[in-house]
Amino acid sequence: MKFSDGNWMMLPGVRAHYAAEVYEAEVRDGGLDLLVPTRKIRHRGDTLEGPVLTIRLSSPMPDVIRVQATHYIGESKKGPAFELEAQSGFSPEVFVEDEEVRLTSGAASVVWRRLEGDISFESDTQAFAGSPARGLGLMQVEGQGSFMMGQVSLGV
Repeated sequence: MKFSDGNWMMLPGVRAHYAAEVYEAEVRDGGLDLLVPTRKIRHRGDTLEGPVLTIRLSSPMPDVIRVQATHYIGESKKGPAFELEAQSGFSPEVFVEDEEVRLTSGAASVVWRRLEGDISFESDTQAFAGSPARGLGLMQVEGQGSFMMGQVSLGV
């Protein structure tokens, strides 16, 4: 689905809300749950307006990274959806630091720099894919609804 008119302008009726920073990070059920507002939080008043995305980073087996981005989880699931076969007893390594959050599964890692908003997918500390700042977000299209958007660049 196309949301932009060229590189810089949005199509008429489109409002873009991009992931801005990791506001909260919580290790839960062998994964990492991130609360990601769509604008920078400089003071308490900034928490009152704008969508907030929930990002779940997890891994069902070594060398596999799963990224799930949602807005309003309580809505009905429209799909597409499929189950990933998980290796029982496997749990990835999770690191939550001031500058970044990291989930490592075997040789694969996903690193999210908290303040910059960019995501890097790495294998043995060498980036092979990534999502730039403003590469993940919620698009609200007048008359059509809301859509999640993600851009991933491959280092091939």
